[in-house]
Amino acid sequence: MQKQYFSQIRRQFFNVTGMLLTSFIAIPALAAQGGFSAEKEPVVTERMYAGHKVQQENGQSRIQAVPSMREGAWVTLEGNVISQQQEEWYTFRDPTGTIKVRIQQKVWNGQHFDAQDLVRVSGQVSHENGSTILDVAVISKP
Repeated sequence: MQKQYFSQIRRQFFNVTGMLLTSFIAIPALAAQGGFSAEKEPVVTERMYAGHKVQQENGQSRIQAVPSMREGAWVTLEGNVISQQQEEWYTFRDPTGTIKVRIQQKVWNGQHFDAQDLVRVSGQVSHENGSTILDVAVISKP
């Protein structure tokens, strides 16, 4: 009787241990890396804000205003990431123009967007070599 009892406890222990090990191995494998997919064509500019809040209601800026902002200014833009230039460098577009943005892998935070997805980016303005870029700290759906 005592031998069977310990045998059951040992079997339950190994079952629980096996399930825990399996879950620790499976969770990282299921975690998706975010990023940009260039498979779809960008949205036509005239349709970008159909059904969304207008800029004045949510305190966002437009790309045309960014070049006149000071170095390090915090800005939020709403539009589309339309292409990837290099590993962390993308082209972002709103109805007023385009701007080069830097989005590090950690900023994607597992989210995945394509050229047709309307996204909101927030980050700091930087003026480098005569051009203006946005170093994105947050990217999300509006």
